[in-house]
Amino acid sequence: MLSPAPGLATDIESLDARLLAGCMKVRFYPLVIRRQRGNRMWDEAGSEYLDFTSGWSVAAVGYGHPKVIEAVTRQFSETSFASTVSALNEPSVRLAQRLVDLVPGSYSKKVWFGLSGSDATETLGKMVPLATGRPKLISFIGGYHGMTGMSAAMTGHQTTARLQASGNVIKIPYPDPYRPVFGLSSSEVGPALLEHLEGYLFKTIVPPDLVGGIIVEAVQADSGDIVPPRGFLAGVEAICRR
Repeated sequence: MLSPAPGLATDIESLDARLLAGCMKVRFYPLVIRRQRGNRMWDEAGSEYLDFTSGWSVAAVGYGHPKVIEAVTRQFSETSFASTVSALNEPSVRLAQRLVDLVPGSYSKKVWFGLSGSDATETLGKMVPLATGRPKLISFIGGYHGMTGMSAAMTGHQTTARLQASGNVIKIPYPDPYRPVFGLSSSEVGPALLEHLEGYLFKTIVPPDLVGGIIVEAVQADSGDIVPPRGFLAGVEAICRR
């Protein structure tokens, strides 16, 4: 924050509390944003803020970037909407080509356009069991993967704790070096949880031949920027390959 905020627009706040669903509010700082430019934001009172979030990465090149404004204006002046469900349009096909070119590997690739990050994990949660013939998925407590049906089921964050979700997802502890589980030390927690996965979970709760995949939020952002111990992710990969 570059200058102190003298107050918020209380009428907007009261309308927000009455009209917008609380489950979609993850607001660490209660701001009423009036305008944005570059990496700066201004609230209704005119106070200026430096934004380190990049709008949840949507504004990775900054707010109101001239090239983005020009591209959106040009596109809307030609075609404002043409769904690929019912018709072709060149920008969507060109974008799909660029995305396919960026993905490594020589195998055949196709693009499915979604509306959010939740859509990506939603599709993953449906397609992995179907493609592998293995119905179970494993995720980690503290990981955030979305708020829709399957993505919420894979999420281990408190935001989805009260939701009814799919029963084919098994959640296990994530190695937090700062607050290690089971009374372990920071050096013990990584190897211990790998052993918990392979030596306990696979032998008692779910056989590995029923597990289609393991989804990981490598650095758990909403749980406190949790970075796992060195070697843990490589250990998870090795277990998957075995």
